[in-house]
Amino acid sequence: MTQHTRAVLAGGVIAGLIGFFTVAILMALVNVIGGRSPLYTAMVLGNAIFYGVRDPAEVIYTIQRAAAYNGAHMVAFVSLGMLASWFASLGERYPVTQYLCFSVFVLLAMHLFLAVVAFALPILGWGAAWPMGVVSILAAGAMWTYLVLAHPKLWKELQTIPWGTGETEAGVEQVEEAILTEQEVADLASHYSHLDPEEARRLVMSHRLLARELQRASASLHAAGS
Repeated sequence: MTQHTRAVLAGGVIAGLIGFFTVAILMALVNVIGGRSPLYTAMVLGNAIFYGVRDPAEVIYTIQRAAAYNGAHMVAFVSLGMLASWFASLGERYPVTQYLCFSVFVLLAMHLFLAVVAFALPILGWGAAWPMGVVSILAAGAMWTYLVLAHPKLWKELQTIPWGTGETEAGVEQVEEAILTEQEVADLASHYSHLDPEEARRLVMSHRLLARELQRASASLHAAGS
């Protein structure tokens, strides 16, 4: 096992545990504030997932059923953490994959959350969905924060992403570093001359940013091959 693989696995375990304990602690607080046992939600979900209980009157509130759910929950979070750690490593090494990795991770996390909510709804009702959703978002944020801190190069790359239509300082620097020549830019501007000037300017800027990303991806693949 290479050092890089060990780092990805270790980072995934840590990120997963951070997410798990964030959910466990916050849901315990929500339950205590609501006047219930800290393990109430875990007990209910343990009944629903492992024993097929759908009627609130049939729920058996035991530590064993809470432990069964928490064990499965921890495994799920560690697995998700490893996937997120691998995506973070991939995005750090190959910046062109950042959007894809982020989208896939969000999609998988959303499906995992919806699956848990689907089991909980017959017993807990829709009123429990929003605190579970908020807690899940906070857990994902805690995992993301750890992974970004563990991958400083990734954070540096994310800071260069131009958000919205405004020309941030980082966005302007990206355009200035693009690999298209002034003649190519002039040709593009002429090609889009039939459009609104502002729209044409944005398209030209997109071409320059794409050219720069392709150059960086090519350099990354060359470095990986060597």
